[in-house]
Amino acid sequence: MERSIWSGTLAEFRDKVRGTDPVPAGVSILAVTASLALALIAKVLRIKHAEQTLLDAVEQESTQLAELADRDVGAFERYLECVRSKHPKDEAMREAIRVPMDAVRSALRGMELCRQAAPLFSTGLTAADLSVAASLLRSSAQAMLLSVEANLSHLTEDDPFRKETVAALPELKNSTAL
Repeated sequence: MERSIWSGTLAEFRDKVRGTDPVPAGVSILAVTASLALALIAKVLRIKHAEQTLLDAVEQESTQLAELADRDVGAFERYLECVRSKHPKDEAMREAIRVPMDAVRSALRGMELCRQAAPLFSTGLTAADLSVAASLLRSSAQAMLLSVEANLSHLTEDDPFRKETVAALPELKNSTAL
């Protein structure tokens, strides 16, 4: 990975996404979206002068998702390098699955933080912003699970990591449906 996707402008990021390079793609876009959703929550918490511990937790998840966006790009680039060089690629694919799984869990923690913040935002524009953020987090988590499922097909059915991940999917899917 050349540099962080966060070091350029939004226009540069959009241009990179619509280009022909394989990355950034779905998971990194979704992690960016979820990170921005949490940044929106941080904004409304600041406007409401919310408790610092809640604000800190929101900012931590936003930062985590920003890092996972970059990690996703790197993980998929490593996988592609293994494919091109004909090196074993299972471990690289496992990492390309671990990253979105971590991002899903982070987005779900963000959804929980939205629930904790909800009593502060019963009406007005900040309530709408909180709802928008929650919707973006839920949608991002659901879509990242699609990527995980697609990538799992590249591992053999007897792979222990694959089995462990498949077993975790129903709970994560259920959590995104709430």
